[in-house]
Amino acid sequence: METKDLIIETAFLAFLENGYDRVSLNKIVKRTGLTKGAFYHNFSSKSELIHEVMSKYFFTHINNTVKLIDGSGHSFNDKLTKIYTSVLNVKVHLYAYPDIEIKEEAFMHLFQECMEIDDELQKMGAKQQHITIVAMEKAIEEAKANHEIKNNIDTHDLAELINVTIRGTIMATSHLSKTGTEKALKKNIENLLALVRQ
Repeated sequence: METKDLIIETAFLAFLENGYDRVSLNKIVKRTGLTKGAFYHNFSSKSELIHEVMSKYFFTHINNTVKLIDGSGHSFNDKLTKIYTSVLNVKVHLYAYPDIEIKEEAFMHLFQECMEIDDELQKMGAKQQHITIVAMEKAIEEAKANHEIKNNIDTHDLAELINVTIRGTIMATSHLSKTGTEKALKKNIENLLALVRQ
């Protein structure tokens, strides 16, 4: 395993367990078993490290979720179901720590925490949101063409509403189990679709 990948995995795990603010670079260095020189050869700051962690784990997860709705062949309802199921089924394999299972609650909590850290991460998050909205708009246009939803619905507004519904439900139900959150998401999406169906 490359030294840089080991550092990213170790930092990701430490941030998940303790939160970004409560983990120092020294703790990460110690946990990796590397010398400070080897560590600082790859990362010069905690900020640089969290940007790599966010790119590798969080934004990759979002991109993989978006790919599920990019393309035809499934109903609009099926695409939305795939989105919220994927969002809640975090699949992260840590090569240096193969026995550790990543919990969705910790994953989502760290994501929310990190999005407030600095302007650069917020820009990265905004770019991901744009990609998500564009993919959703494409799915909505396909649904209109297939007469699954009303044609007079504003595509962009509906895409943003679905996005906010999914994100808001996940945040509001963070105290529930994954099953509870999935039930709440399913209910909220079904209620939303009932308003826009043909």
